[in-house]
Amino acid sequence: MDRLFQKKKRTALLLLAFLLPLAALGAPQRLPSGIELSFAGLDNASNLTEDYLRQMDRLITEYFRAENISRPVPLRLVVDRKIEGAAVLSMTPEKLELHINDSGYRIFRDHNARRKLFAVMIACRLGKVPPLQYPEIFLPHWIAVALGREMVARQTEVRILRSNLYYPILRQIPLPDGLPVFRSFVGIDPNALPEEALDFYVECARLLFHASLGVSTRSANVLAEYLLLRAEQQERPEEIIFDAVLAPRFAAAVRQGIEEKDEGARAQAYLGRIGRRSAFNRNFPRPAGDGYAFWRRLQRIEEKKPLYELPFLAGNPHYEQMRRNVTESILELAEESAPDIRTALLLLRQRIEKMDALAPSAASAQLAQAIAEIEALFLRQVQIERVLDITQSDLTPVYLPKRTPPGDFLSSEEAAELDKAQAEFIR
Repeated sequence: MDRLFQKKKRTALLLLAFLLPLAALGAPQRLPSGIELSFAGLDNASNLTEDYLRQMDRLITEYFRAENISRPVPLRLVVDRKIEGAAVLSMTPEKLELHINDSGYRIFRDHNARRKLFAVMIACRLGKVPPLQYPEIFLPHWIAVALGREMVARQTEVRILRSNLYYPILRQIPLPDGLPVFRSFVGIDPNALPEEALDFYVECARLLFHASLGVSTRSANVLAEYLLLRAEQQERPEEIIFDAVLAPRFAAAVRQGIEEKDEGARAQAYLGRIGRRSAFNRNFPRPAGDGYAFWRRLQRIEEKKPLYELPFLAGNPHYEQMRRNVTESILELAEESAPDIRTALLLLRQRIEKMDALAPSAASAQLAQAIAEIEALFLRQVQIERVLDITQSDLTPVYLPKRTPPGDFLSSEEAAELDKAQAEFIR
């Protein structure tokens, strides 16, 4: 019995010794989505290349998952340094085969090469066979750029920047007016842009990409619909595909606060809101000087009356609209402010919504107290950011008013607190 066991053991070891070199020489593997992966020859970079391709596969599976997607087209990826160029697509009787050259990692670093790889992998996932000679036409530049930036983010950024997108250029321009008209943006080829414009293009592409994800559902993947319609109508301008798929979804996502009736204008307004919320939020607050200027403007309601007099305007025919506009503006500012200012603004918004239950004088006193607290918080935050030199004052002018008397509507303690804050922070 022992002799038989030893014989079987030797056979198993010999078989293992035979199979391991075969695996090293390029035996096929499978990525999580089912794509076949093999290496034509042995090279030192195979592990890095395989890790990158697996990450790409996970990214595509995450972003292009939907219940209504057709059966995927079988695909084999072959890492082959002997081919000319970055990637060559061919068709075998059983499946599509994409040979990629990972020399110098150009396939992963160069936009055009990476676009071709993404296009083939996404097309096969969506059940489409891309053109063999020009497969990248399946994927518009802006989606390829956004996906490339997502790959960079997942490899290099800290965890908070993966789930909370950071847009440094958008933070420096007037929003939403500084954003491009996205209907025209989708047709831009980044290869034609000057180098200094590329970073802004990347941020806008990523913003549009995540806005599209935001209006998708489990049963209706908007990005997948966009690409499938684009594959059927390759000769149509990119703007027409935008009008057919993205614009209606963005326009429908607008719930309130936007008066535009035209679908395209509503879509652009929605993207403007997304731009503001992406550039300024609780993790990356708006510079305090900019927020303070907005806050000062917000305090003047109809006929330039101070905000704390709003309860006395209950008989005004525009009262409800005034109150709605104020609460929406406060919420917008709160979403873009530092945590302590955000909390105080939300408390003010709550008091405005419930002030009809109080006598006008009592409600006005409550509003005045909340306004004084917010005023002090803003002034303190402006000074803190000045000390830390993070106000970006060369990009966003800091607005500080002249020192003014506290006013009769405050109690003596509140007036003293506000006067102390102004004395400390307003020079």
